[in-house]
Amino acid sequence: MLAELTNKVAALEARLNQVIRPCQVVSVQDAAGTVRVRLPDSGNMVSQPLPVLVRKSQDDKDYWLPDVGEQVLCVFLPTGLEEGFVLGSFYQKVDAPPVTSRDKWRRQFKDGTYLEYDRGSHELTAHIAGSASIVATGDVSIESQAVLKLKAPDIHLEGNLTATGTGGLAGTNNIVGSLSVVGDIDATGTIIDAGGNTNHHNH
Repeated sequence: MLAELTNKVAALEARLNQVIRPCQVVSVQDAAGTVRVRLPDSGNMVSQPLPVLVRKSQDDKDYWLPDVGEQVLCVFLPTGLEEGFVLGSFYQKVDAPPVTSRDKWRRQFKDGTYLEYDRGSHELTAHIAGSASIVATGDVSIESQAVLKLKAPDIHLEGNLTATGTGGLAGTNNIVGSLSVVGDIDATGTIIDAGGNTNHHNH
């Protein structure tokens, strides 16, 4: 009786050891959202395409596939290596975390682009190695309780510009540099140049 129980426990333990296993990605099926993995502890056997676990896939969709060569943790059904899932990747010595603070959340890409939030300093940073585009079918609102800065070699505004309230363009504004206007200027107040001339003087 004891020997039979021992054998059953050993068999169960052996099966459990085959359920969750670290593997290495050998190929990626982009359209299907699956990968094939190599199992180092099983003679480098290669699995069937395995679905990669995502947060949502029905109404809202999440898409994030591991790269070839990446270490992943897989779970296999008791039926064998034909059925299983990729749970995700994990950090190790050769692939260290990009930050070392528990206060930071960071998503980093191969080209150097990253999005990071530091809850300690309450700072959100987006560093983009390329172009950025925001397209909205409704209104877009940007509000700052401090200073709002726009910095670029050239800034283009397309469309009608309206300033309201006591601040911003409706307040006192300084322009350092030349201003070139293609079209008419309609002012309800006085325009005065550095020489003291106004828009009401006669030639």
